[in-house]
Amino acid sequence: MVRMLVPLMIAGGFDGVEPHEPVKYEVVAADGHTVGVRELARLTGYSPAHVCYTRKGERISRPLRAKMAKLGLKFREGK
Repeated sequence: MVRMLVPLMIAGGFDGVEPHEPVKYEVVAADGHTVGVRELARLTGYSPAHVCYTRKGERISRPLRAKMAKLGLKFREGK
Protein backbone atom coordinates (compact mmCIF):
# COMPACT_ATOMS: atom_id res chain seq x y z
CA MET A 1 0.00 0.00 0.00
CA VAL A 2 1.45 3.33 -1.08
CA ARG A 3 0.56 6.48 0.85
CA MET A 4 0.31 9.76 -0.94
CA LEU A 5 0.62 13.11 0.72
CA VAL A 6 -1.86 15.68 -0.50
CA PRO A 7 -1.22 19.32 0.33
CA LEU A 8 -4.08 20.91 2.25
CA MET A 9 -3.48 24.33 0.76
CA ILE A 10 -1.51 25.98 -1.97
CA ALA A 11 0.81 28.74 -0.86
CA GLY A 12 -0.37 32.20 -1.95
CA GLY A 13 0.77 33.23 -5.39
CA PHE A 14 1.65 29.77 -6.68
CA ASP A 15 -1.82 28.99 -8.01
CA GLY A 16 -1.87 32.03 -10.33
CA VAL A 17 -4.64 33.83 -8.45
CA GLU A 18 -3.87 37.11 -6.75
CA PRO A 19 -5.54 37.65 -3.37
CA HIS A 20 -8.30 40.28 -3.29
CA GLU A 21 -7.53 43.29 -1.14
CA PRO A 22 -10.59 45.48 -0.61
CA VAL A 23 -10.02 49.21 -0.92
CA LYS A 24 -10.67 51.14 2.26
CA TYR A 25 -12.37 54.49 2.02
CA GLU A 26 -12.57 57.45 4.36
CA VAL A 27 -15.63 59.67 4.49
CA VAL A 28 -14.71 63.32 4.27
CA ALA A 29 -16.91 66.37 4.90
CA ALA A 30 -16.76 69.54 2.80
CA ASP A 31 -14.61 71.27 5.44
CA GLY A 32 -12.04 68.44 5.28
CA HIS A 33 -12.66 66.58 8.54
CA THR A 34 -13.04 62.79 8.52
CA VAL A 35 -16.44 61.39 9.50
CA GLY A 36 -16.48 58.15 11.49
CA VAL A 37 -18.67 55.11 10.88
CA ARG A 38 -21.10 55.76 13.75
CA GLU A 39 -21.45 59.44 12.92
CA LEU A 40 -22.14 58.63 9.26
CA ALA A 41 -24.68 55.98 10.27
CA ARG A 42 -26.45 58.50 12.51
CA LEU A 43 -26.46 61.20 9.81
CA THR A 44 -27.74 58.94 7.01
CA GLY A 45 -30.06 56.63 8.95
CA TYR A 46 -28.25 53.43 7.95
CA SER A 47 -26.85 50.82 10.31
CA PRO A 48 -23.19 51.08 11.31
CA ALA A 49 -22.61 47.61 9.82
CA HIS A 50 -23.94 48.69 6.41
CA VAL A 51 -21.84 51.86 6.51
CA CYS A 52 -18.76 49.87 7.54
CA TYR A 53 -19.13 47.34 4.67
CA THR A 54 -19.63 50.19 2.21
CA ARG A 55 -16.64 52.07 3.59
CA LYS A 56 -14.44 48.98 3.24
CA GLY A 57 -15.46 48.58 -0.38
CA GLU A 58 -17.18 45.24 0.22
CA ARG A 59 -20.65 46.58 -0.57
CA ILE A 60 -21.98 49.19 -3.02
CA SER A 61 -24.86 51.36 -1.85
CA ARG A 62 -26.19 53.97 -4.25
CA PRO A 63 -28.84 55.27 -1.79
CA LEU A 64 -26.16 55.80 0.86
CA ARG A 65 -24.00 57.68 -1.62
CA ALA A 66 -27.00 59.83 -2.61
CA LYS A 67 -27.68 60.76 1.03
CA MET A 68 -23.99 61.49 1.54
CA ALA A 69 -23.99 63.79 -1.51
CA LYS A 70 -26.95 65.73 -0.09
CA LEU A 71 -25.02 66.17 3.16
CA GLY A 72 -21.84 67.26 1.34
CA LEU A 73 -19.91 64.09 2.25
CA LYS A 74 -17.85 61.95 -0.10
CA PHE A 75 -15.65 58.87 -0.09
CA ARG A 76 -11.89 59.23 -0.47
CA GLU A 77 -9.42 56.35 -0.73
CA GLY A 78 -7.86 55.86 2.69
CA LYS A 79 -5.01 53.90 4.17
